[in-house]
Amino acid sequence: MDTPRHLNGYGRALWKVLVPELRKLNKVKQLDRTSLELFCSEYGYYRSAEEKLEEYGEYISNDDGIPVKRSPALVTVETAARTLKSLGTDLGLSFDARSGQVLAETHDDEDDSAKSTPLKVVKFSV
Repeated sequence: MDTPRHLNGYGRALWKVLVPELRKLNKVKQLDRTSLELFCSEYGYYRSAEEKLEEYGEYISNDDGIPVKRSPALVTVETAARTLKSLGTDLGLSFDARSGQVLAETHDDEDDSAKSTPLKVVKFSV
């Protein structure tokens, strides 16, 4: 997949690293392109906003130097982090998604007080 031109520098850099890794795992399909673009785009916003936070701080101050409002960059960072987490889960970029789902396994032949629930890994095909 070609790197989308509309991504900023951070988004393009992430795309160039992420797509080959997902291909190695055989996890990326053409159908995922839009979600992957959104993920990389959101990452670009996140990184740009982090730079603004470092430069200007977390709050906007009045003429007396008293913080009066949260920085728009801080809001962008928080929003982007939530979006990245959600899209990352959808794309299988979390540890849990890569390792399979862990479910409790129960046995009907045991009484309730001694019931053991060992964990097992369940792989889902996507």
